[in-house]
Amino acid sequence: MEDKISRVTIHGFMAKYYDTILNLITFGKYPGLLNKAIEIMNLKSDEKILDIGAGSGRNACLMHNYLNDNGEILGFDIEPVMIHQFKKKCVFDNTKIEKHDIIEPFPYVDYFDRVFISFVIHGFSRENRKIILKNINKSLKKGGKISIFDYGNFKFESQPFFIKTIFKIAECPYAFEYISDDREKMLTDIGFNNVKINELAGKYVTLTTAIKNS
Repeated sequence: MEDKISRVTIHGFMAKYYDTILNLITFGKYPGLLNKAIEIMNLKSDEKILDIGAGSGRNACLMHNYLNDNGEILGFDIEPVMIHQFKKKCVFDNTKIEKHDIIEPFPYVDYFDRVFISFVIHGFSRENRKIILKNINKSLKKGGKISIFDYGNFKFESQPFFIKTIFKIAECPYAFEYISDDREKMLTDIGFNNVKINELAGKYVTLTTAIKNS
């Protein structure tokens, strides 16, 4: 069931023009940050990748450039408009999307080499974040990686006025929790290790990668 506090799930106009809106609110920086994040991930050509909150297919199409025919990308989303856009944009034999609520158990166990989750997890409560991360952990092979492209850790009250204003307008209360939470502890508590955080736009946007223990 959709969380009314969260703003992660979008519908209608917002869903249809999501990529354009995201570019505007990041002053055109989002595409470059996303490209940088995917480059840092150093994808192997035969990886099986789960793209959570796959949206319009932008992320999947970029990652597909790094894969050969043995690689595979599966997207999860719950918004029909997004799923339709994904299917129109990512027309590859080894790329597909399924409608799935990530709070529910995933229909894949020990299957993926990597799970990529982009600007999604910050929009869930701490309790639901744990559920999602456990689902991700179960879906990964031993030694598989989670890559989280999202906000980093920063103190909201010490930020410039325009940063605070944009954040208040764009984000839900859960995002304020997320930026204050210890990212390494969040992941190691679930069964990940080797947590590495790359700053992409200072502390504001980061790529956090960790490896499944067992």
